[in-house]
Amino acid sequence: MSFRNLHQNVQIRLITTFTSRLISSAIYPFIAIYFSREFSPVLAGVFLAVTIFFVIAGNMIGGYLSDKFGRLVIMEKGLIFQTGFFLIMAFSNSSIFQSPLITLLAYNMVSFFSGFISPGMAAMVLDHSTEKERAFLYKINYWSINIAIALGAVIGGFLFEEYLFQLFLVQAGGAILTLILFRYLGDTSNEIKHESNVGNPFKGLLQNYKKTINNKMFYLFFLANVLLMFLEYQNTNYIAWYLSVNFQEKVINIFTLQHSINPIELIGYLKLEETILIILVTLLFKDHIKNKTRYASGIIFVLSYCFMVILPPLFYILVIIKFIQTTAEVLFIPNRQESLAQIIPSQQRGSYFAIYNLSFQVSRSLAGASLLLGEVVGNLGMGLIYLIVGFTSIKLFYAVEQSYKLTDA
Repeated sequence: MSFRNLHQNVQIRLITTFTSRLISSAIYPFIAIYFSREFSPVLAGVFLAVTIFFVIAGNMIGGYLSDKFGRLVIMEKGLIFQTGFFLIMAFSNSSIFQSPLITLLAYNMVSFFSGFISPGMAAMVLDHSTEKERAFLYKINYWSINIAIALGAVIGGFLFEEYLFQLFLVQAGGAILTLILFRYLGDTSNEIKHESNVGNPFKGLLQNYKKTINNKMFYLFFLANVLLMFLEYQNTNYIAWYLSVNFQEKVINIFTLQHSINPIELIGYLKLEETILIILVTLLFKDHIKNKTRYASGIIFVLSYCFMVILPPLFYILVIIKFIQTTAEVLFIPNRQESLAQIIPSQQRGSYFAIYNLSFQVSRSLAGASLLLGEVVGNLGMGLIYLIVGFTSIKLFYAVEQSYKLTDA
């Protein structure tokens, strides 16, 4: 299996996902700093919390419409509006006009249309791929996204303060490029549309999502993903806080040089290690991974989070744990979407992906609350919670996979 064997739409999707993630990762990890400076930290927190609802609304509407009218037409409409709001954000941070308030409003609309586009994009991948191709393409997508996020963060660190206007312009250009590629190269031949006889659009939307309620396997998958991503988000929540408090500054010898590592630098080095490993391990394991290997990796992945908070926070121990954790992550996590592809009906893929995307928002919220939970139960308690949450997630993923295999049999 190679990139050239994939359908043209999928190729475009993978390329544009990389470019959009690269640019957005240079901007949005720092956007809280921008709003905190222009308004206040409290207001910035409120504004960013409200943004989540724009994403959710966009997801639900976009998922429904992409099933009804087709993926490409909805994606094109969304990209046109998104490009316009990118340009507004750029203009609002130019040398001739500056308005944090307009930037905020445009940012919310960008978030809405990002959510609006997302389900159709994900559904399109299934429309134009075979079961055999999906393990490969999901792994490549996972690989490229992680590279884009890492590179984008570095670029943003250097450019965000001085070149925000230019970054917004580049992001608008990226959206235009995506629009052009899909407009002139996109293939609609395999698109599956779900016709609705309901005249009232709002009623039609509600009835559309009501149909998903009976798909119990999907909601088990949804819960499994919430629990799994809760673990993943711990690296930037409780674990990051735990290391910042408990890691003692370490002096390491590099040949004849000595380098002192503080807690913040440690987190950065662990992230760098993770990114490098994702690139290397993905390249080493491009082919389909056997189920036993995959689920064994999942168990190791869960255990690594437990060890991260119960073992002494020493530099070399953390480096080894991160090595094990990332290797297991690459072998287990990207393949979970293969199961998702099997349990959602083809005529409602956009709607199901809209709901699936909500699992990430739920996980982020729960992961944020883990800081408070950690204060109550301590690091040993958090380690136990990681085990319970992680093993429950793996058990649910396994149950879902077995259910559709039995159905196919």
